[in-house]
Amino acid sequence: MPIRNLRELRDQSTAISDTPARLSPGDRLQISVEIGGTMLDLNVGIVGRPVLAPPAASYGLATCQGAAVSSALFATAPPPQVIDFPDLAGDLKAGHVRRRALFLWRFVYLSPPAKGNPFAFLVKLDRAGGGQLPESRADFEGYGD
Repeated sequence: MPIRNLRELRDQSTAISDTPARLSPGDRLQISVEIGGTMLDLNVGIVGRPVLAPPAASYGLATCQGAAVSSALFATAPPPQVIDFPDLAGDLKAGHVRRRALFLWRFVYLSPPAKGNPFAFLVKLDRAGGGQLPESRADFEGYGD
């Protein structure tokens, strides 16, 4: 049901009016569904902006500079620009919501490497100290790959 079809109730069966419910940050929304004779209730808090815990990790972009490697970009717990839910309805039904995040980093390299040459590696370090580090030059991705 689209949110625009929600109505505020005076009691369990009587709508206050036929105008759509006005949800504001701080409101609570109760969704009740009967499935096979069992009533399921879901209480949801309405927030003004998405509330997501930042990833508990630090990310760095390691770039090849000839025989050396440097850190071109670095961020600790960056917020994602886009959040995607691969199967929201199925996940809600299962009781666990999966999500994917897209991080957009603007990076301008003064002299881009030739296409296909090993160039960059995304380094991730989590709060427990684990991480993925390049083991060799072959782990680096080329520009335009």
